[in-house]
Amino acid sequence: MPACWPNAPITTHLVLPPPLPPFPSSLALPVPLSRLRDRCHTTQAPTRSPMFFTEPEFLDGLERYLHASALAEPEGRAPALYKAFAQYKLANATFKSICQSQQKRRQVQFAASLAQWAKEHPRHSPKELEKAVHERLVFFFFS
Repeated sequence: MPACWPNAPITTHLVLPPPLPPFPSSLALPVPLSRLRDRCHTTQAPTRSPMFFTEPEFLDGLERYLHASALAEPEGRAPALYKAFAQYKLANATFKSICQSQQKRRQVQFAASLAQWAKEHPRHSPKELEKAVHERLVFFFFS
């Protein structure tokens, strides 16, 4: 044990900081955090993008950080900081929801287009089918 700790007790307990006090009502989120968390978190492993919040723990950590910052900030900056964060979270959730609905719509359009092609070409070869699938994939998902 170092000399600066001659009689320091050894503890095996982790001391956690006290929980944060509740937010002032003037800084409340426009949408409950649980709804944002449910909308932003996916069970699949999506392509990671800094545009989207995919981890609820990240949202919680960021909210706690901003809350602590807001308590330490001068009165004028704290509400603006927290409201900007709330708007950013809401925008990300909305944008992700729009992307998912567009993806579903494109999947339906792709399937319908391929079904139509199959009706028009009843005696198609595997090579023709592969070409049709490729053309539609490019059109519906990469254009």
